[in-house]
Order: sequence, then C-alpha cells, then structure tokens
Amino acid sequence: MSTKKQEKGRIDNPDSVVNKSRRKISKAGLGIPILLSLPGKALWAGSCGYSGLLSGNLSGPDSPRNCAKGSGMSPGYWRNNEGIRHWPSAYPITTKFNDVFTGRHIKISTDSLSWDIPDPLLLEALNAHERGVFALSTYSGSVSQYTGNTDLKYQVWHAICALLNAASFPHFGYPSASFTTAGVIADFQSGNSAYLDKYVALEDVGP
Repeated sequence: MSTKKQEKGRIDNPDSVVNKSRRKISKAGLGIPILLSLPGKALWAGSCGYSGLLSGNLSGPDSPRNCAKGSGMSPGYWRNNEGIRHWPSAYPITTKFNDVFTGRHIKISTDSLSWDIPDPLLLEALNAHERGVFALSTYSGSVSQYTGNTDLKYQVWHAICALLNAASFPHFGYPSASFTTAGVIADFQSGNSAYLDKYVALEDVGP
C-alpha cells in the first residue's frame, strides 16, 4: 500500500490509529495500557485530576468529590480509553507530533530494527513510551547504532501531556490560562527538560 493511502487510512479511520498503534507496540513487547471506563459526565463536571475522577466515580454519581483545581491529567490518562474520548478538539488523535512541535521532529522505532514510525501521531508517541526508541529526525543512522536518548523520550511524553492539558483549559486541568499550548511547544523546542518540569509537577497521579 502506498504511503499516501496509508496516511489517508489513518485519517479516515481514527479508531484504527488506537488499535494499530497498540498492536504494533504489543508485537514489540510493549505493554498495552490499562483501559479504564469512566463516565464522560464526571470528566467535564469540574477541574478534577484522574484520581479524583476515579474516587468520585466509585463513590457514586451524587457523592461530593474533593477535586483540587489545578491538577492536570497524566500521560497515561490521555492514552487510555476515557482520555482518548476527551482529547481537545484542537488536537484530535490523528494529529501528527511533528506538525505540532515543529523544529524538533522525531521518529520512533518500536521493533528495534527500523524506524518504523518516521512521522508519529501524538497518540503513537504516547503509546510507544515504555520501550520505544526515540530519536530526532535528523539522526541518520540505524536503530542498532543509536545509543538512545532517554531525555528526549521524557520530553516527548510530558510535552504531549502538557499540550493536551493546556488545550483542555478551562474545563479541567491547569490552574490558569497562563499555561498555554504555545508555551508548551516553545518549552519542548528549547530542548531543555527542566522547562517541562513545571508541567510534570501539575500532572495528577494516574496510569
């Protein structure tokens, strides 16, 4: 199948993006994320982190929930079933990482043999986090020659999470509009992991 047809298939069938991405990771020995099913109503009821949503759900729909405003969702949340259903409209699951974070393009290997995801979607990058090999697109060598860059993996993982949290304001997530998607993108492009730490500190503890 041609690259153009493959790309069209990914856009026309967003559900297949989730399934194919997980199948690919599973074949490479990567863990499939735990799937959770929380009611969408709870998610949009207020500014509430993942653990708050879960405890609220288990307490019953009419039970009060103590959800501290300012807790963003975790990277694991954004890639599970509930999170995928609530990605902000500005960044659907068919969004490519390199189209958002321009200037620092990445590619991923999930089989340790080839750069099998040369232009990953945001969701593919989230799902490949555990054992996927991440490199800047400017790297021209083979996967076997690549020494690895755990710092880049950290940056990609948390930059995507921060982007989705910032784009979800004010429905839930960050404490103020000062945490913007433009700021997240600029911080990733800096190449300095320390710039992303402020977002990590606001992530709720989740899967």
